[in-house]
Amino acid sequence: MNRSQDNINVIKKLNTIIEESLPGFASRYFKANMDIKVPRTLLGYAYDLVAFFEFLETLSFDKNKMTIADLDKITPEIVEDYLYYSREYVDNGEVKTRSDAAIHRRYSSLSSFFTFFLKNGLVSRNPAFSVTPPKLNRQVTIAKTTKTNKDVIEFISKGSLEGQKGIYQDKTRVRDTAIVMLIAGTGIKLSELVNLDIEDVHLDTSCITIRNCKHARTIFISDSIAQALGQYLSERLELITEYGHDEALFISLKARRLSTRSVQYLVRKYSNAILDGEEYLTPEAMHKSFRNNMFSVSMNTAATFDLCGIDMKTLLRYYRPYIDDYESHKGQQWSS
Repeated sequence: MNRSQDNINVIKKLNTIIEESLPGFASRYFKANMDIKVPRTLLGYAYDLVAFFEFLETLSFDKNKMTIADLDKITPEIVEDYLYYSREYVDNGEVKTRSDAAIHRRYSSLSSFFTFFLKNGLVSRNPAFSVTPPKLNRQVTIAKTTKTNKDVIEFISKGSLEGQKGIYQDKTRVRDTAIVMLIAGTGIKLSELVNLDIEDVHLDTSCITIRNCKHARTIFISDSIAQALGQYLSERLELITEYGHDEALFISLKARRLSTRSVQYLVRKYSNAILDGEEYLTPEAMHKSFRNNMFSVSMNTAATFDLCGIDMKTLLRYYRPYIDDYESHKGQQWSS
């Protein structure tokens, strides 16, 4: 399945949720943001808003009869109660607790929703502005996991898993080596990796093109990564895929575009083997490791932003403590 088809499927699911599970006026918010945010982000917002309106029904609101004017009846106290209500949920009969990050995301979805109607003069206030969401610890410890990444790559290319896993490894060894080298060596995000198409790889200039809904960027790759991708492409171009997946770069044994969950599983599978199951790597951790190492070496937010595909605001939120420390120590070598 190519990117456009995947987006079409997500948008269909989004439209179904808007039509069946949200008040009629909610569609205005999603239509206005369709060209601004990626469909999967909007789908996540939709799920969060469904939870909010389901909570309102416990307070005698009827979401099927609600109008925009009813939004002015939502007080900061209701938003606080909703976030508290969201903290616990039941999964297969077991009561579980959502993380601060999950609650913060629900708050952000709700705040974005109210802000849209406020900016358009359709409500008088945003009750979420008066509510303090859970504080997230954004400070990052600059960790060096380069050796672990190298060990995983070495194991994939030359080692062997046990039993049935070893049989599958022989079939996907070249593909898996290329995937892990690409993540570890470029800091590409998982969503960007699985959306790569064959045409995005340019071995003649040793670079790849990464596309998302906002813009496309080109990043250069090392000779070793280019060699690994070249070996994989020689196999990939001989494979026949399912209809709609022929453009995909990385495909599964079922001849479909590889999913994010599949990549997470394969990284965990190999890292478990070399770390004896005590801990494991994730694609997200490898991305952060590349980003952290790059920033710690260069202290260059623009270069980190360009290579890692993260907006400047997010970078500054993560690395402000390190930037401030760097700025405070500049020039000390010249002091007496």
